[in-house]
Amino acid sequence: MGIINSSLSFLAFAAWPIFAISLLMLLTARLSDKRMWKTGLSHMDIYEVQFTIVRLLLIPLLYPMNIIWYSWSKKAKNVSKNLIERILKDNQTTVFGLEYSFASIKDLNDYRKKVPLAESKDVQPYVHRMHFGGESNVLISADVAKYFLTSGTSSGPATIVPCSAVDLKFKAFLFGPMMMAQVMSHLGPATVYYRGMSALMSSRGESNSEYKTESGLRAGVKGFASPSAVLWTAPMEVNQLSSILPSYMLQWVFGLIYEDTAYILEEFSSKFIYLINVLLDNHEKIFRCIETGIPPSDLAADALGYQEITQALRASPRRANELRDIFKASCKRNHEGLVKAILPNLKYVACICTGSFSVYERSIRYYIGDTPIYNVAYGSSEAGYVGMSVGMNDDQYVLCPATGFFEFIPQDDEEVAAHGMETKLFNEMVPGKKYEVVCTTQSGLYRYRTHDIIQCTGYQNELPLFRFKYRDNVVLNLCSENVYGDQLQAAVKRVQEDRDIVFNYYSIAIDYEKSPPGYKFYVELAQSCRDDATKEMETKVEQVLANALCDINPRYKQREASGRISHPAVCFVKEGSYAELEQVMYEAKKKNGVSYGQIKVPTMLKAEGHDQWIKFLQSRRVQV
Repeated sequence: MGIINSSLSFLAFAAWPIFAISLLMLLTARLSDKRMWKTGLSHMDIYEVQFTIVRLLLIPLLYPMNIIWYSWSKKAKNVSKNLIERILKDNQTTVFGLEYSFASIKDLNDYRKKVPLAESKDVQPYVHRMHFGGESNVLISADVAKYFLTSGTSSGPATIVPCSAVDLKFKAFLFGPMMMAQVMSHLGPATVYYRGMSALMSSRGESNSEYKTESGLRAGVKGFASPSAVLWTAPMEVNQLSSILPSYMLQWVFGLIYEDTAYILEEFSSKFIYLINVLLDNHEKIFRCIETGIPPSDLAADALGYQEITQALRASPRRANELRDIFKASCKRNHEGLVKAILPNLKYVACICTGSFSVYERSIRYYIGDTPIYNVAYGSSEAGYVGMSVGMNDDQYVLCPATGFFEFIPQDDEEVAAHGMETKLFNEMVPGKKYEVVCTTQSGLYRYRTHDIIQCTGYQNELPLFRFKYRDNVVLNLCSENVYGDQLQAAVKRVQEDRDIVFNYYSIAIDYEKSPPGYKFYVELAQSCRDDATKEMETKVEQVLANALCDINPRYKQREASGRISHPAVCFVKEGSYAELEQVMYEAKKKNGVSYGQIKVPTMLKAEGHDQWIKFLQSRRVQV
């Protein structure tokens, strides 16, 4: 426990006080309007004072965070061993701990022998006893702080995941001060001196993403409404709007008013593309709001936060006219480099462009130019934060040994043949080999299979470096061709490069109308490529795609050559189709606590369960 306890002690002693100070300052900004008018200060003025104080205090507190990380990397095996021993000891008397005799477990090998690998279906009965029945001491002895819900868009139905108070604080620590320290180490302390846009919180839909369980606990995705909001350009009320589009528009309004905006934070690259499309489609509304200092008229119906947002805005006709000129000039080059042009101080963009999201990097690059992309972290609702990004423009992650105990199931044929489902520890991973991540968390998941496939790329001291490759259910397998997610991504990237087009979004369904069946690729092109949505281009993309799949996967080539799989079909859909589809999916799921930020249209659309989404995309086909 040594290094974890010392790290947490430092966290309690040094990192959290600054966030407490930030919270205090945010609370002072909510003093009565009369008092603010008497002092002559607006919300924006108060935010400026807060930010000046916080940024001066943050830098000396962030430097030690990298020392903590370095300590973890040097003693990773001990950190991991101590963590699993503490988890087992603390939960010996739980229902699960008694069932699997935690008290008799002697070592790691014993743990792996006595506790079986678990799927979501194995865990949910225990979670339901806690969530719906209000029982305690079922999976963990500690109190559950809240429940998260998985999105249920790529790996089956949404599931409920408990989260302990310690785990919740640790997640906030990694996504707050630790991430900021990592960015500062790559780009220098100047990055902390400026605010950034946090569209991540808008996509989380904070106001509508939480409900109470039978036992009175919070459930949903809310929980990161952080006092670090003082570091963002928009006030928290923007993130609490009940409608997604106005929230994104106001992110741009505040981000553009503050001319020194240094970063844009969004979770997934697909959501970042949506953020850009909001700017392209609503630029005049955004500029007029900056010019007048008055929120969009359709926001008045959203009473939550309207008054505070109005008070926080300040009119800037000069900035609005400047932005109109920049936007008009960018029209001549199809808006290439637009984001960098309107935010000249932009230091980096933080969003996930790894795994299945890597195909969207080309589209993002079109608008941000050579601005560095920071892939933030790799994790999930179930596993928490598994790894932190290695650096700017790097798709590698480094394992975080203090968030959970991790095992790895080999995926390469020779290892599977030799070891079957036997797991490896992180120090046993072989660079170049692929593994499925298995996690034991501080919130009651034991040897839980994530179905996420990663590839080890090397080591940083004792910690493995890895790339997220794909989920093991994202695979083309119509007749045992087994085209895996990373192969599919490579094929799609080749198409974009060969035809010099940019995909905003894409997904795949089995085309049963053909004989034999084949795959149909639904593709939404970027605005810059809207004139390429022709029948001729569809045909060319189909040919390049077929050649790429055959080159990358010999089994696919053999099946197509023997007539067991039809040539792939490509269907261009209208601009905005995927944003509309995500909204439809969100409306159907939000009553269960799923946020808009969690909604992702699956890469592979299945006939059973996704049929309504396939019909929606088919109805949005461009008439070529």
